[in-house]
Amino acid sequence: MNAMDVFAYVLYGISGVAVLVTLIMLVRELTDSRPPLPETAWVEHEDNSAEKSRADLLEHLSRAREEVLIVCGSAGQSVYGEEVATAMRAAVERGVKIEVITGPHLDEGGGEGGHPLLKLAGDGVVDLYQLPEYSSSGHFRVTDGRYYTAEAGHGPDAPRTGRRIVFLRDDPEVARILQRRFKELKRRADRIGTARRVAA
Repeated sequence: MNAMDVFAYVLYGISGVAVLVTLIMLVRELTDSRPPLPETAWVEHEDNSAEKSRADLLEHLSRAREEVLIVCGSAGQSVYGEEVATAMRAAVERGVKIEVITGPHLDEGGGEGGHPLLKLAGDGVVDLYQLPEYSSSGHFRVTDGRYYTAEAGHGPDAPRTGRRIVFLRDDPEVARILQRRFKELKRRADRIGTARRVAA
């Protein structure tokens, strides 16, 4: 066996290992049925007010350097109002990509000229998607594959008190799980608006 034969066998072995690793990762992603968070991580919060949720979202947007992924319900304007819209515009100007998935109905109350998220999508600021049903896997926010906030699934009319929620935490492992969940939900959602990218 000459040197070229040995080299060919080595390359064949390396490519076989690479294919095997890729298949294992794909199977793990497709069959991952773990909950977004460990059961012990959930905390019953009495103060899950719109103000606290809005402050949490603003903190995500201020920390973001690359991307913010959001899964919400009706995107109530007490949270997703003009203050958050302004922060989203500022984040995008810094080069942050923002993607939002909502439930089937947006909260149109309390605002003029339509929902702020619709305006942001129309202005090419965010990628906006809408699910045909409310997400049973809960609501969450993921920033830069590191920071996350998560809330257990609930109906659109559920009271804010006593919900199972974890506010902003720094945990890349959980953030990666939620990133995969976001991709799964996005495949089932309808695109409403697409952000315009500025060429570098």
